[in-house]
Amino acid sequence: MTPVESTPSTVMPPRPLELLVVWMKAASQAIGGGGSGVLTAYNTMVASRSWLSAESWSECWAICQIVPGVNIMAMALLTGSRLAGWPGALASLGGLVGPSLVATLLITILYSRVQGSHLVQSGLHGLMAAAAAGSIMFSWRLASPAIRANLTRGRLVFSVGVVIVVTSAVLVRTTQVPVFVMLLTGGGAMGLTLWVDDYRGRKAEK
Repeated sequence: MTPVESTPSTVMPPRPLELLVVWMKAASQAIGGGGSGVLTAYNTMVASRSWLSAESWSECWAICQIVPGVNIMAMALLTGSRLAGWPGALASLGGLVGPSLVATLLITILYSRVQGSHLVQSGLHGLMAAAAAGSIMFSWRLASPAIRANLTRGRLVFSVGVVIVVTSAVLVRTTQVPVFVMLLTGGGAMGLTLWVDDYRGRKAEK
């Protein structure tokens, strides 16, 4: 797969080794779940080095939501392939999986010996709270490009976007509807809304 241009021409695309380091850093900070690791990768690749735009990152993340498996691994593969082809994809996946595998083995051995400690249990509650905060921050950064795009498209598109968010939250809370079905339904509803909005615009110009 050839690299896809996702960054401004003034920004040099990363080498596979750089992607390896970025995802190793992300994996080393993914405490409490993948959200904090993805947030670390976002801060480096989008906010700091501008290898990808916020919109491109959000597109990659949306694609990763409709594939089976672990989303953060799919994200590493997709962003790596966009920036540096197959070498970048393999380097990103290696950087993500390597530290996680070693850390998981060590923590499992250690936890089996101290799991009854009250101090350890209290510390785990603190880790979960910090991980939740990271997930909330990452969700906002993913949502903000979509919100800005919907606002620029007009009141209809923005309103449908809000309805999709609220409806999806209610369904997750009150039903057992598969997430895959909600993703396809939300994407289809927004796609239809954009088509209707474009059709109305073309008709008004005539």
